[in-house]
Amino acid sequence: MAEATRVQYAGPDLVLDRTAHWTLGMQWEPDGSWGMGGIGGSSAWADPARGYTFAYATARLADHDRVDELVEALHACL
Repeated sequence: MAEATRVQYAGPDLVLDRTAHWTLGMQWEPDGSWGMGGIGGSSAWADPARGYTFAYATARLADHDRVDELVEALHACL
């Protein structure tokens, strides 16, 4: 698990048009969470500091607004 979540590359990501930290296939965030967003609004990640994992899959192309609202509700409950 440590190797899978260790940052392998940190720097500019031309697709995302921002600096990104990549593990073995997932993005790592400075707060210690890691996961991956998908085209169409799907997303999944783990947040070890808060002790949860999250996944959302959609069957239609959309942005990540639904995920943002769900995460806000989850964090309010935690």
